[in-house]
Amino acid sequence: MEIPFEATALGGVAAGVLVELMVTEGWNKTRDWFDNFSRRHRGESSERDIARLDSARNALIVASQGEREALVETLETEWSVRMRDFLDDHPDAIAEVRDFLAEHDKVAQKAVVGHNITINARADRKSTQNITGIGNIGIDPRK
Repeated sequence: MEIPFEATALGGVAAGVLVELMVTEGWNKTRDWFDNFSRRHRGESSERDIARLDSARNALIVASQGEREALVETLETEWSVRMRDFLDDHPDAIAEVRDFLAEHDKVAQKAVVGHNITINARADRKSTQNITGIGNIGIDPRK
């Protein structure tokens, strides 16, 4: 089964935002949003999601400065997969994740900046080239 691009892209950005917000003063508000979000779509099974989120945050808080960078990368990868799978199972939740990202736009932009994709392609004659993405997409129209 192919996972829609939108679920993959939003999942990755949402994961970056969640991990980034874990060590901020606004964490409780973010945790409450995620708890409500998860309960709306998973019901009682959402408790496991919250336990994982709390565990990830606790690991990040107790990590030394030297360990933190690698841990952030690991947590972003883990949560990217979790969010992608969640959105794939619950496509009706995509709008809520978009709203969450819009509410945390500055953090989301930072999460997007860290992910670069290079596409080498050529359109010949009357063919077209379509690129879909989230955030700022820069296209260098070289001939």
